[in-house]
Amino acid sequence: MTEAIKIAVLIFVSYTLVAVNTCALAKYLPTFISSVLFMCANFFLIRHVADAHTTAEFMGYLIGGVGGDLAGIYISKKAHIL
Repeated sequence: MTEAIKIAVLIFVSYTLVAVNTCALAKYLPTFISSVLFMCANFFLIRHVADAHTTAEFMGYLIGGVGGDLAGIYISKKAHIL
């Protein structure tokens, strides 16, 4: 898998979890689960972003982040967290 795709996948997961976490405020179990998963995703993401230098890697970061936000909102609505 190329670095751009790895970054896109990791930031997609990260931003999905951020959106779910934001929607889950004051609901302890969903907040706990999404926070733990978010921290795990960020641990791996930091390494890849620190080494990123190409436009493709930046685009992976950008597209993955926007897609992750939208996916998190969708999942939150389907899971009735919102």
